[in-house]
Amino acid sequence: MDTLYTLIILALMVSVAYGIYAYVKSTFAVEPQRKSIESLKKNSIANEEYAEELTQFPEWKKKSPAPDPELPHIYNHDTLVLMARDPNWLYAYWEITATKQQQFVQQYGSSANYQPVLRVYDISNIDNFDGTNAHHYQDVEINDYANNWYLKVDGPARTYCVDYGYRLKDGRFITILRSNFVSTPRASMSDIIDDEWLPIVELYPDVPRYPASSVEQMYKQ
Repeated sequence: MDTLYTLIILALMVSVAYGIYAYVKSTFAVEPQRKSIESLKKNSIANEEYAEELTQFPEWKKKSPAPDPELPHIYNHDTLVLMARDPNWLYAYWEITATKQQQFVQQYGSSANYQPVLRVYDISNIDNFDGTNAHHYQDVEINDYANNWYLKVDGPARTYCVDYGYRLKDGRFITILRSNFVSTPRASMSDIIDDEWLPIVELYPDVPRYPASSVEQMYKQ
């Protein structure tokens, strides 16, 4: 009887101990594991978001270079510039300010009474040109809107000057602007021979010279 009672006591104690063990295990072992799983999920989500931020590179737009500054169309300065393009052509460009234009209109009347003209003077070998002592001149009629013009001249190796002015109804020519002097280039080789660039014949006088026909025959052989 005592033995049976002892066994029953032991069984109850084992049951109580197992219950306590199960309770402690469910409270302190399972819950931290659940928390660790949730924290891992949160960390993985954060890592994924961070990875997306890294893979999303910032959009880089190339800045277009600053545009080159444009040259002004006018400088508000009365000027007439003449240049030689080649032995037979000149190029002239000019600017007439509104002030100078207005002065001319006040003195000679409206634009209906005159014709804009470029007067081209041949002043070759003339030291003191005054507008009246040129060898000869030619008038080139232009329009009121032009500010540059190509001018065909007599020939090469000549010196020229150009006046911009207005020819009135009575035939008078009124000069508004006068250009610089320019000389056209030669249209042939220069007759001046530099000692540093002598012809081959003069550099090597002892070298035999063959006629062209003899040279051609040598190459044919």
